Amino acid sequence: SLFKLKCGLCGLKNVSFNFSQNSLASLQVSTLFGRISEKVISLDLSNNRIWYINDHSLTGTVNMKYLSLDSNRLTNISSQMFESLRSVTTLQLSNNKIQKIHPRSLVFMVSLHYFDASKNLLESLPYGLFSKSSLLKRIILNGNLFDHLKRSTFGGLSDLVHLETISFTNTPTFKSMEYQATNNLPKQVNLILPELT
Repeated sequence: SLFKLKCGLCGLKNVSFNFSQNSLASLQVSTLFGRISEKVISLDLSNNRIWYINDHSLTGTVNMKYLSLDSNRLTNISSQMFESLRSVTTLQLSNNKIQKIHPRSLVFMVSLHYFDASKNLLESLPYGLFSKSSLLKRIILNGNLFDHLKRSTFGGLSDLVHLETISFTNTPTFKSMEYQATNNLPKQVNLILPELT
């Protein structure tokens, strides 16, 4: 059981968990790791069937650097889901069914360098989503259903060097959308956009 596993790890300084490919459907418990929460530095929950995560499941994981939720069934990222993750540098959310990301969902992730929400069902990104993630260097968003992005979406990201493949649907002219998306980006950004056909 996870309780016995946790007790056996109490003496360790840094702990990484790989729970990928385990057919997990949800994380409904509050404080998943209990008293070893502060020792968890890496958590891989990819390739499961997770559709729900309790807002307090990751409470206390203040030293976690890496979190992968790739290839699950998440549809919504709430405002408190990642509240404890102040040290996370890599957040992977690709290949889910995410339609909505709360504007404050990343507000506590002040150490975030890499954000991947590719291959989801996002049509837009909320205003201020990256406002507290000023250290972001790479944002991967390809394979979504964007029909617009606000000019301020990427404002203030002075360390951003890579924004990958924002593809737009139902756009009157791609050029205007390209300008709208990149208006506030730093000049050094390597912007990879889909080719016009």
